[in-house]
Amino acid sequence: APALKLGEAALALNPKDAWAAHGVAHVLYETGDSARGISFLPPALERCDQLGPFRVHLTWHLALFHLGAGEYDRVMEIYRRGIRIRRDQVRQELDDAISLLWRSQLYGRDVRELWGDLAQAARARILLPNLIFHDLHLGMAMAAAGDAEGVERQLAHLSERATRSSNP
Repeated sequence: APALKLGEAALALNPKDAWAAHGVAHVLYETGDSARGISFLPPALERCDQLGPFRVHLTWHLALFHLGAGEYDRVMEIYRRGIRIRRDQVRQELDDAISLLWRSQLYGRDVRELWGDLAQAARARILLPNLIFHDLHLGMAMAAAGDAEGVERQLAHLSERATRSSNP
């Protein structure tokens, strides 16, 4: 409740604040208030300017609200219209696409035909410097697509990278 009040206060001060909208979206998601999230996010997205790749992330939040509400056709519509893999996709957008399909699959939805493009993009990024969070998403896409060779290649790369790491 205090976090929601702070997010709403921030939006009252600056209705175009995408980070405040993001904070409110997280509170609504974590409290399971899909209905309020579905009504809150579309106008918040329209008000926020200069979103860039962050627009995809807020759109991903909207899709999660629809997923929580059992509106699976709407989730796929949002995926195809605003989240799916694109040639110029940045890392965070790819993570959102992978995460949404993975969650949809956990909800029992058949999204097999959508994994191929994501796995192909994941395979192309294996050797790039990535955060482990992103690396895990890449592995999820390749595994979901049945790309055992890609997963093995990624595991070999991560194992080799781990030998060079100074992190405990």
